[in-house]
Amino acid sequence: MFYDNIAQKTLGRSPKHVLLLHENDMAALFIADLIEHIRLQGWKVISPQEAYEDPIASTIPDVLFNGQGRVAAIAKSKGWDEKLLIDGGSSEVYLDNYFQKHHVFK
Repeated sequence: MFYDNIAQKTLGRSPKHVLLLHENDMAALFIADLIEHIRLQGWKVISPQEAYEDPIASTIPDVLFNGQGRVAAIAKSKGWDEKLLIDGGSSEVYLDNYFQKHHVFK
């Protein structure tokens, strides 16, 4: 949702997104829950082939700021401040506090 919001402000539309999941037991155990959650948010699961047919897939911005994905790199190339292009949920401090608050690891 964070990067889709940036895409809509930068591109004027929502591109077809690709969600990268790491291959591990945690991802495998909760993939059905994740898909259900994605669908409940109004998103549609599509094939990688369909996603890469979106014109954003051939857009390669001329910036070094690529670690947050293509949408963020495009926004950076259009003058956005890098600080606005990093989702707070990616922060190790945020995640540590979240896990502690919700007793994820006892």
